Amino acid sequence: AGTITARDTLFVYARIPDGPPMPVAVRKLMAQPLPREVTLSDSDLMLPGGGLASYPKLQVGAHISRSGTVTKAPGDLLGLSETFGPGENSAVKVVIASTVPQ
Repeated sequence: AGTITARDTLFVYARIPDGPPMPVAVRKLMAQPLPREVTLSDSDLMLPGGGLASYPKLQVGAHISRSGTVTKAPGDLLGLSETFGPGENSAVKVVIASTVPQ
């Protein structure tokens, strides 16, 4: 947390485990403050469709981008939740604990 600056960007996203790399929903936020709660909803969907609850399993990820872009680059910070069923959980925890290698 001590390396995060006011210029960094936080992307919080929902993705299909073992699925395509494109997330099904995403929010772009200022990286600070952390820790914090972020809510992903059907209004954050990348493509119109049945909504987050229509997916049998999802993962929530967090990406702190140093450049402000969604493309992961060396030095960016990452975290990914355990797989869960959207109808089973209303809250998941993501720990940002890895770095994109050089």
